[in-house]
Amino acid sequence: MPTLDVNGQSVHYVQTGGGAPVLVLVHGAGGDHTTWMRQLEGLADSATVVALDLPGHGASSGDGCRAVADYAAALRGFLARLGRGPVVLGGHSMGGAITQTVALDAPELLR
Repeated sequence: MPTLDVNGQSVHYVQTGGGAPVLVLVHGAGGDHTTWMRQLEGLADSATVVALDLPGHGASSGDGCRAVADYAAALRGFLARLGRGPVVLGGHSMGGAITQTVALDAPELLR
């Protein structure tokens, strides 16, 4: 299972498929990448699909963040380290708030 160093924390992710577009999926509070298992399988024929474990969740290191803005900063760092942008973001629950924050703060990262 691959990881990327993001601001001194190890962020775990899984990836399926290949080609464009690149879809990055963000889980909600208390979740992890397994929230997206059906999407990882179902969309693999038409996109590169990435699902990460936010800091302090799943197999990622560190403590959870205190605010959505902090998770959004971690997601921006993850996207920079992933180096596959611009991407399409999808989020569930708190993950939706995180992806919306990234969209507002850094629209250049998104397709």
